[in-house]
Amino acid sequence: MTFILAMLKNPEVHRKAQEEIDSVVGNDRLPSFEDREQLPYVRAVCTEVLRYVDVRILVIYIAKTSCKMGNN
Repeated sequence: MTFILAMLKNPEVHRKAQEEIDSVVGNDRLPSFEDREQLPYVRAVCTEVLRYVDVRILVIYIAKTSCKMGNN
């Protein structure tokens, strides 16, 4: 969901990433892990989207499920 919202908010980023994929991969197949080195912009976009994810949700979940308080 975060990726979709980021692409809707930044259409120029979406366009540039799609152009990079099209130039490296073409239209006849999907990108694979072997294409990663040739897709630096797409890798940067994915890394940036991961920065948007709110890690507080994960921390709260871990704290509630793995921490013991008092004599419990």
